[in-house]
Amino acid sequence: TPVEARIAKLLADGMTPKDAALAMRMRPATLRGYLKSVFIKLDVHRQSELVRLVCTTAGMLRGTPPATAGAAAPAAVA
Repeated sequence: TPVEARIAKLLADGMTPKDAALAMRMRPATLRGYLKSVFIKLDVHRQSELVRLVCTTAGMLRGTPPATAGAAAPAAVA
């Protein structure tokens, strides 16, 4: 859902769940409920796994360019 996506993005941007709840004007318990739903949907078990998935998908990790259709994989560095 859009709310779940925003929570995931805020966490990927470095916010704590408590800070994300404040930013979204919701109770921390409500945010935890949304977060549990995200974990189930994405089959992740830790917040760090969620953040890595979001960052990888968005191409936010250093040295991980966003995927482009038809692009060749980068060569391995020896």
